[in-house]
Amino acid sequence: MMNDRCLSAVFSNLTKAAALQQNEEISSLFDQLAQHYTHDTADAGGFDTLQKLIGEDLRSTYASLAAAAGEKHERGPLRALTWGEKVTKIQKSLISRYERTGESLLEDTEVFICEACGFISIGKAKPKLCPICKAPESRFSQVE
Repeated sequence: MMNDRCLSAVFSNLTKAAALQQNEEISSLFDQLAQHYTHDTADAGGFDTLQKLIGEDLRSTYASLAAAAGEKHERGPLRALTWGEKVTKIQKSLISRYERTGESLLEDTEVFICEACGFISIGKAKPKLCPICKAPESRFSQVE
């Protein structure tokens, strides 16, 4: 059974993933959730706010940034935005699944995060290759 300390670790890693995507607002909200499960003092209503912000990013922020990068023919930022959008969709899905299933989502599994793009994998072993950025298995860190 997942305890508060484990949830704190998961949200701490989501904080890091959002920071890697340079999304400080979502990173801050994940950090608040991590602190909630560490100190049990924050308002657990943070999921609603987090899902709202993620939804806004997916609806408009990524599109407007991609349009601006496309106008300037900037391939690097376009690639980073593509990775970020994919990882954000996965984060949104994981949060929704956690809200529905609770701690059972993480039972008998491990959580791994790609240090290159922030992709989060829940499974028995590290992915051999990141499905988002193609980073090798060595770029994955296990959430302890």
